Amino acid sequence: MKLVNEDSLTDMQNDFSMVYYSISVVSVGWNNIPLQFPFTWDGESDLLIEICFSKQFNNSKDILVEVSDAGFKANAFGDGQGSDNSTVGCDLNFAGNSNLRPNMKFTLEPTFVRVGSLQNDGLRNAGAMANLDGDSFPELILGNFSGGVRYFKGEEYRFPNISIVENDLNLEMKMYPNPAKGFFTLEWSDVLDDELDLNVYNINGQLVISKEVANGEQISTDHLSTGLYVVQIVSQGKFAASEKLVIIND
Repeated sequence: MKLVNEDSLTDMQNDFSMVYYSISVVSVGWNNIPLQFPFTWDGESDLLIEICFSKQFNNSKDILVEVSDAGFKANAFGDGQGSDNSTVGCDLNFAGNSNLRPNMKFTLEPTFVRVGSLQNDGLRNAGAMANLDGDSFPELILGNFSGGVRYFKGEEYRFPNISIVENDLNLEMKMYPNPAKGFFTLEWSDVLDDELDLNVYNINGQLVISKEVANGEQISTDHLSTGLYVVQIVSQGKFAASEKLVIIND
């Protein structure tokens, strides 16, 4: 298979991706052929498929394939005259083209952008995925060795909006080291409070630290993953200052 942008097929092409390579016994009616090697369609490009008949056991019999008229040159075929049991079908020379395209059906499975990983959720996990509620997003049922199951509802992934309120107090804040590993220190000046409220958010807008801190206090980051965070301090309910913090814990 390969992705192309073609109005018609007038010649043989190269550089296909191998998706199936095996001896297949065909029968009358629809033949189901699961791909041995996954192929990703981008949802927009035309799909070009090369089917090679090679090493046919009994080459005295024709393999009849039902076709439909596509209304344009949708089929390029090779010259199989004189083929024998050692012929490699994909190496046949171009013999012509036609509007008659073999009838095919495709079963598509969605691909996903990885937004996280599940490392351990019981012994001998087994997952099954399908659109269970008809909303076009797949759900995940995860079973384990103990007989329990967990249900994960599929939803559209949206990049979160992270906003910071306008600085009300214009507090001068020092935060070090940055990048931090294990801990960071906060210092401030020009404020009467000896203790301020500290909020730390990850890049998904989730609050991961919320506590009162003293001037010059060290804040532990041992429980946080490597990444970018927003550190915010608040004095008497008013936003005071914020800084970006990089944590390196791996």
